[in-house]
Amino acid sequence: MNTAPEPLTPAAEIRAAVTALRCDHRNPMQPPHGLDRPGDCAHCGTPWRYGPIVADDLREPLADLLTEAAACGCEEGDDHWPQTRAALATARAITGRTP
Repeated sequence: MNTAPEPLTPAAEIRAAVTALRCDHRNPMQPPHGLDRPGDCAHCGTPWRYGPIVADDLREPLADLLTEAAACGCEEGDDHWPQTRAALATARAITGRTP
């Protein structure tokens, strides 16, 4: 059964990306695939294929910017501001979610 992820508000999507950025990912091995296909992160649930797309030294500054964007522009589901749209697009790239 293939189901789509349940929809999130823009603020929740951005917060999920912040959680993924601040996580010290631990992806368990999945027998019988082993190293070829590690499982989702044991801490935040981010799939292995979406894990390290941001350089380590940029993770915390980007998380701070996304946190600010979530607080300023989309608490009420308001995604029409340019900074909110940019933050949401960045968050979706980090988490692998689609609109």
